[in-house]
Amino acid sequence: MPLYSTNDSPSGSISTPPSINKLCDFIDTCLREDSVLHFGEFCNDFSKILVDQLPNKVNDLIIRSLVYFKSDYPELAASAVLLIGIL
Repeated sequence: MPLYSTNDSPSGSISTPPSINKLCDFIDTCLREDSVLHFGEFCNDFSKILVDQLPNKVNDLIIRSLVYFKSDYPELAASAVLLIGIL
């Protein structure tokens, strides 16, 4: 099941702007139960798509990720550092 609906039907379903369809498709592909996620590669590809499709959201993501630098969980802090470093 996709994270977001891309259906523009009048039945009231939510539709996404075209700029994030590629990002949603990428996330849906990576988070399938039958796939193995390589987090570093995921962050790298996610960042490329984000910068290409939603460049105006990059600063917001960086600012929101800074909070996790001080996390009590080292994995979470390291993930935030990795993502920001790639961006």
